[in-house]
Amino acid sequence: MLAKGDFVELELTGTIAQTEQSFIEEKSLVICIGAGQLLPGLESALEGKEVGQKLELELKPEQAYGVRDTRLIQLVPLAKFAQNNINPIPGLQVNVDGLLATVRSVNGGRVLVDFNHPLAGKVLKFKIEIKRKVEDLKEKIKALMPEAQNIELEENKVTITTKGNLPKKLEELKINSLKAHIKELENKEIALKKEESPEKTKKGKKSEEKA
Repeated sequence: MLAKGDFVELELTGTIAQTEQSFIEEKSLVICIGAGQLLPGLESALEGKEVGQKLELELKPEQAYGVRDTRLIQLVPLAKFAQNNINPIPGLQVNVDGLLATVRSVNGGRVLVDFNHPLAGKVLKFKIEIKRKVEDLKEKIKALMPEAQNIELEENKVTITTKGNLPKKLEELKINSLKAHIKELENKEIALKKEESPEKTKKGKKSEEKA
């Protein structure tokens, strides 16, 4: 039986109950149960289940993305969008002062934007198939840290290469998350490093050849 902390591969689809509109096409993903990668209602439904089982779940707004809050629907001056070269049209998702919002309407010099999650207030239906339990360490790391480009495993150390430099605070959060959810990493040193650009790699090889 599956339990909190297990890594599993799932096939997942999601639709809006009221319209049967799909918001998640059939998608394969690896998650750690209890790591917060899925809605809590979905994660808790996996506990106690077996590999190979198929689940059909319906989540009310309170169990999913919350009920719609009218206080999160606000008017924003059109000039604010013009400053950022954005042409707001209904349905467009925009970034307003660092927050994601959806344009609902444009009237005169004002834009009505909705800061609710696009699926807030919706009853959601999910179909889940539990494909397999994941045991491979590299696959577990990749599930929690999809930006990992390469993973080197040593006896007491794990080196993870990423495409870009992560802010120090984010780097610490990533390492703490890996240690918290993967038992095999509890007592290992985890080092994150930036992937070298192809140009630097070529220069390094040329220097070696000259030497």
